[in-house]
Amino acid sequence: MGKNLKKRFSITNENKPLYGFIYITLGIVIFFIWYFVWLEKGNVSGIWNFIKEISGPFTVLSFFYSFIAVIFGSINWSSNIFYHISSHQKEKIKILNDFAKEKWYSSDKTIYNELINMLDRCALNKEDGFKLLMLMCSPTLDYPERLKHDFSKWGSEFRNKIEPIIPDDNNKIILNIYHLPNENISGVNPLMEFIESLSGFCSELPNSRNSSKEIFRNISEETKAFINHLKYKSQQNKNFTISSVEQPDVPFQIFIYKSSKHCEVLVSFAGKTILQDKNETKQKGFHSIDPDVVDAFEHIFNSYTATHRRIPIKPIHSLDIIDDLSKVDKHCIKDYLNLKINLEIDKGVFSPGYANSSKFTSYAITKILKKDDKVLDIGSGTGVQAMVSYKYLQNDLSTPNPIVWAIEPFGESFKNLERNIVSNNMEIIAKRWLLYTGNHCKNNNDQKQHLTVGKIIDNNEHISKAVALSDFKNNKFDIVIGDLPYVDTKADESLEHAFFDLEHNAHRALFKMFANETYIKNDSKLITSFSSLGGLDDIIKFESIISKSELIILQRFAFNEKDYLWYVYVLVKKVFFDNYNHEYWWTLLNSRATKC
Repeated sequence: MGKNLKKRFSITNENKPLYGFIYITLGIVIFFIWYFVWLEKGNVSGIWNFIKEISGPFTVLSFFYSFIAVIFGSINWSSNIFYHISSHQKEKIKILNDFAKEKWYSSDKTIYNELINMLDRCALNKEDGFKLLMLMCSPTLDYPERLKHDFSKWGSEFRNKIEPIIPDDNNKIILNIYHLPNENISGVNPLMEFIESLSGFCSELPNSRNSSKEIFRNISEETKAFINHLKYKSQQNKNFTISSVEQPDVPFQIFIYKSSKHCEVLVSFAGKTILQDKNETKQKGFHSIDPDVVDAFEHIFNSYTATHRRIPIKPIHSLDIIDDLSKVDKHCIKDYLNLKINLEIDKGVFSPGYANSSKFTSYAITKILKKDDKVLDIGSGTGVQAMVSYKYLQNDLSTPNPIVWAIEPFGESFKNLERNIVSNNMEIIAKRWLLYTGNHCKNNNDQKQHLTVGKIIDNNEHISKAVALSDFKNNKFDIVIGDLPYVDTKADESLEHAFFDLEHNAHRALFKMFANETYIKNDSKLITSFSSLGGLDDIIKFESIISKSELIILQRFAFNEKDYLWYVYVLVKKVFFDNYNHEYWWTLLNSRATKC
């Protein structure tokens, strides 16, 4: 009972004066009521009879409630800094109606100040250990009023609070920070776009002395520097993670603190959308120390920051094509792409006459190829892309003896490939090699053979081995074609392997090979296909994989068919593209303005 009374009546140092005043006032009022009523009822003998006759049991209960509340409220139950948390575990959520504007009568009812208080509690609890989870738009938080127009100090207070709680070998701290991607996704850098919106918001505030351009420069520089600092720190401790989410926007920010004794969550509804909303002038949020609320938001945090968030669903459109293809026997395509290429496709082999993306990849190839380009086609299938390359180089670009290599690992498809090459009188070099994705290989001794994801494997020998420049007769390729399966789901049947690739593992291996192998030139182009079948999230994920593979999207063709968009990407190495200092297209197209 004592424990329940303590929890019910406990009063913090913040509200003790207020509650004490209320309880004492209540006691005085009740006393005077008794006094004046006693004078009116002088014929009643004894206080107890007076109470029973005049006041009733309710007054008795009220008196004892006030008396106990005053006594219990005057006791300082604990000197622990976490007393406020432990004594209010089941209180209602505290609503926060502003991000940081301070008022003379309150300093802790804003989102920013609640966060700073949380970080202070973390610093005081380093020895016991805790877990701190942060999902943020940007890893630097601040507000203009604190800076007094000096935006070069943006985030300085927040950084100073984070620094002491970064995990090391001497404490039991887990710190995970997630923020918007600082990379190009579909032509947009989500983190820089957020900072741009934030800068515009700050420049429009009353009494602002800085332009949005000045503010953006200061905030972006401070943010990039802090991210690099945190990444360096995270490399030194496995309990510290700094990473980006696979999302273009974060509509809310979540901060979760959990230790063996206490927990709390702070949620701020923020993001680019709110900053740009002309009808919303304040950022809303709330703070809770209810364990159930904290657990619920930890689940949301884990779901939102998970690398693999999508349920691998097989698109109905793809299943329809697979179903149609499984029913068709051997068939032909005459004069493919008007290039006088005649294809035979065996039953059970992926057919460019049924799948949507093949023709679009072929079209893009004809727009990218230059005379004398050397071409490597990976996952060639029937050989359609290799033959388009060969024919276009020979006839349209007047390339004598085009050098085209076609790689295909599966037996039936490889036979089909060889037959098409011969029937079309082309001197394409075909190899039954495999782009190793880690998913399958002929041998069971992959680890002993040191096979590496992203290597092309000669899988015909008794011992599988990675091919090298000499295996390509010392040819270095200008164009690499990877018209690979791209739907992010599991393949269960043989034909499905030509359409489905869980987690885009084939493309991850392709990108790694293109970025690292010596038989790929520094200025080579990689042509690969994709689609909107997996939705916008899948497009973002795919382009994030491209960026993290140190590749740049140079061009992206888009084709509308069957209410979907079918993409063909042209990628180059980031090292190559950066050499142009953002002048690649100005240089290529020779369109930069000069003095007359």
